[in-house]
Amino acid sequence: MKTPATDFPTLQAKAALHGLECTMTKAGSIVMSRRGGTWSFGTQPEASTWLSLSIGEVPKGLPA
Repeated sequence: MKTPATDFPTLQAKAALHGLECTMTKAGSIVMSRRGGTWSFGTQPEASTWLSLSIGEVPKGLPA
């Protein structure tokens, strides 16, 4: 089973491929940024779902 710590590098790489910088705060929140904008998420699943939707993917668990 993947843990948030092992999933974060995957999320970070996926974000980078789409022009976003992805960082994790000491509190565990995820912050994604791009020129002129920053998005903050309380959990990694929230950030992952937002990223998938923003690049046109259907996240796991949502109807196609």
